[in-house]
Amino acid sequence: MHSRWQPFEHPWVIAHRGASGLLPEHTLPGYALAIEQGADVIEPDLVLSADGVLHARHDLGLARSTNVAAHPQFAGRRRRDGDHKDWWIAEFSADELGALRAIQPHAKRPRERDGEFAIPSFASVLRLLEQERRRRNKPLVVYPELKHPSYFAERGLSMLRALSADLARHGWTGSSAPVWIQCFELPTLLAVKRELGLRTTLLSVQLPELCADVDGYGISKSALMSPDGAAFIAAAHRSGQVVHAWTFRDDDVGADPYAEAMAAFAAGCDGLFGDFPATLLRARKHWSGL
Repeated sequence: MHSRWQPFEHPWVIAHRGASGLLPEHTLPGYALAIEQGADVIEPDLVLSADGVLHARHDLGLARSTNVAAHPQFAGRRRRDGDHKDWWIAEFSADELGALRAIQPHAKRPRERDGEFAIPSFASVLRLLEQERRRRNKPLVVYPELKHPSYFAERGLSMLRALSADLARHGWTGSSAPVWIQCFELPTLLAVKRELGLRTTLLSVQLPELCADVDGYGISKSALMSPDGAAFIAAAHRSGQVVHAWTFRDDDVGADPYAEAMAAFAAGCDGLFGDFPATLLRARKHWSGL
């Protein structure tokens, strides 16, 4: 039986890639804005540079969310990998990534800050979190998703080694650390639990089988709001595990994110991932009657 770790008195509002509906995703200002709005948790997706440094990016390719195409010195790096032609992050050093700037990957979201913000290392995200925890005296949490660990392992790059090194600088290991690791790959989560002692979340598009080796689940909102979703949440809670739902977006066509969030809170979700944290915070305040 797990102990449902809950540093807050309410379900989590998880800033998905920062306040990514308003600023380019995975940037320090985007995370800072989400914290300023009141989010409890910031969520960086993590990938590795060629020299093994963790950076906050969602994709293996750089074209969608950075201005790499505007850098002539990298023109020859664009190549095909499988079905896609892109600039692949695993072929760029940390210093080279430092030359790039983030852009808004969603065409209908604000673009005026494109090219303004650097591509942050995970180390810089942790420094921001520690600074904001102290400044606000609030138990803020960082909730990294390890992206494609098997892909990087095939290239001789260890996500676990890099993660351990970054967290060790802050003394953030063990189950009491303000760090919760998520991944779609269960073997990676088992290694994180075994070697770092951190709490872990298994990601899934569909409702998975309950797994005693993880501390919680991050599941698509459509699956959790299905007829079987309530039973899954109740079963996870009986096992002492948490359930988080993704992803809530104000600009999804035909969606009512406020109503969706209210329904998810009412169903017993322990946290919601959202691109617009302020909307989830309003819904949580209404749902809780505060």
